[in-house]
Amino acid sequence: MAISVKTNALIGPAVTGDSATTDPGFQPKGLIIFNGLQTALGGATDAQWNLGVAGSTTTERSAGWNSDNGTASSDVARQFSTTQIIHNQTAGTATDNLTATLTSFDATGFTLNFGTLTTTSPIYNYLALGGTDITNVATGSFSADTTTGSQAISGLGFQPDIVFLFMTLQTVAGDANNNSQYGFGVMHSSGQWTFAGKAQNAQATMNTSCMFFNNKCLAIPATTTNAVVWDASYTSMDSDGFTINIDTTDGTAFLIGYMAIKGGQWKVGTETQKTSTGTKATTGIGFTPVAVMFGSVCDTQTAGTADHNRQMFGVSTGASQNTCLFAGDSDATANAVSSTIMSSTKCLVMATEAGASPTTQAEAVLSTFDSDGFTLDWTTADATARVFGYVAIGANSTGGRRVFMIT
Repeated sequence: MAISVKTNALIGPAVTGDSATTDPGFQPKGLIIFNGLQTALGGATDAQWNLGVAGSTTTERSAGWNSDNGTASSDVARQFSTTQIIHNQTAGTATDNLTATLTSFDATGFTLNFGTLTTTSPIYNYLALGGTDITNVATGSFSADTTTGSQAISGLGFQPDIVFLFMTLQTVAGDANNNSQYGFGVMHSSGQWTFAGKAQNAQATMNTSCMFFNNKCLAIPATTTNAVVWDASYTSMDSDGFTINIDTTDGTAFLIGYMAIKGGQWKVGTETQKTSTGTKATTGIGFTPVAVMFGSVCDTQTAGTADHNRQMFGVSTGASQNTCLFAGDSDATANAVSSTIMSSTKCLVMATEAGASPTTQAEAVLSTFDSDGFTLDWTTADATARVFGYVAIGANSTGGRRVFMIT
């Protein structure tokens, strides 16, 4: 196969320094890491979110947020790093708790260097991408224009097929113990979607919300209301980069991270949770996937906002290869109610926060990759048709399968 993919949950080291893994079984060209701040899988108290990307050892980026559970006044923080692929803070603070950088892409895996390790032996989920079909991966960041209209990002050296984007309220790299806005999105010629959330800091009554749009590539909410403070939509993939259109802005030059990839086949779309247990097929992909990524705010809106800050990112690279991260922070409560879930067996988890014991409403694993899509098995489900975005990944239409003849 000319494209290689693998997702799994790994246990980090007990001491700082380099930590190598051969778990992927191939040399990655791109790496996504998504994790909370846990040493055991399942639910945990406090909301912790980190998502980082790397296309090389010098261009890694990450962003995330946290919320301290049980506080009488909301205590939340955010971060954006231009030097680390993992960056978690102690809940309710801007103090580094867990940091790591990419040391190398190796012949059968990758090596991370853990610089801060307050939480020892941490679990982290990863998605590795490689193979000859993937010809270029670029990761980096740029400052958003302060006015609406077209903004071109150049200097990549190739024309991407797909771009992933993420942001917090940061305008420069760093941490802030003050509000926790975060947004993640994807854009491709077949579609775009984005999810985002916010939690206002220092509130006696918690003020949190989330948003999902199937017609935007990135968005972020305002601090005090459920309104959009900044959003953008996909314009084009260019010979040396990509172009977005800034549709809404408050004039802030937000720092935006990206991962741009050339090669392979991609399909971007949205789907809904099955409202009973069992399998549900998604068709119309146009190829047989080798991996699918998922994003959701665990709600029903396709283009709008809702109360509660709930965010979910999951991946499957096969029926026995599923990973997921959920973080949630309740709205309108007298004391903060926040949780994290990390899974190595599910690729979608729809949940609500409840401290150390969050409640799962629905969860799914991959059943099969099909000739025109994929089928999920909903092992837990309720009657709510929650929306999620997906990104299906496949080998190039030619060269994905090699046939050898002996004469």
